[in-house]
Formats: sequence, structure tokens, C-alpha cells
Amino acid sequence: MISAATLNSELINKIAQDFAQATSLAVVVVNIHGDEISELFNFTPFCQMMRQHPQLSTRCRMSDRCGGLEASKSDQPCIYRCHAGLTDFSIPLVIAGHLVGFVLCGQVRLRNDDVDLVDILNVDDC
Repeated sequence: MISAATLNSELINKIAQDFAQATSLAVVVVNIHGDEISELFNFTPFCQMMRQHPQLSTRCRMSDRCGGLEASKSDQPCIYRCHAGLTDFSIPLVIAGHLVGFVLCGQVRLRNDDVDLVDILNVDDC
């Protein structure tokens, strides 16, 4: 069975870094529990600071996990607002038919707030 632990971390980091460079978005790859399995790429100073604080970091990881789980429900990318009000999106990472984690991107503020986002703060099952 494939799991995040069996993935090549150098390859995961290379793909995440290349994607971050190409898009200028913040990117991290997490396992199905929301734990980081890649380095953090292009993270904003605000989000870096949030992840250094123990309680706020827990909320960041919960947002990561919930956003990922919402994406896995439809097997489609999911656009959502994190606990700090920034817009992120998650993409299920499926290898050989097994969900092993999520690619999380974003940390942006939208100019137009009319976009239909998943309100992960009110999702019951994550």
C-alpha cells in the first residue's frame, strides 16, 4: 500500500518548488492528516509567523486537513477560506488509486468576494 511515508521526499519537494516558482503561489504538500510532507514554498511572512505559534499552527494544520478532505470528497480541487481569512485551494494527491495527501496552495486575498468558497470552519466532518 502506498502512503505519504513511502513517497520520495526529494521528488515531492522538487515538484512543489517548481509549481510554486511557476505560479508564485504558496505551496505545501501534506499527508491525509494535514501534516507537512514537503517544505513550505513561497509562504507569506504572515503565514510563516502563524505556523510558528503553537496554537495558531494547530489551526493552520486543521484548515489544511479540512480543505484537503473537502477536495477528496469530490476528487476535485477545492477552493476554501482558511481560519485566518485567506483563500487557499487543495488538490487531492492520489497515487495508484490511493489518497496519500494533498497539494495546498494559495495564501491570497480575493478582490472579489463573490466567489463561492467552501466554509471549512463550519464543516462538521474534518
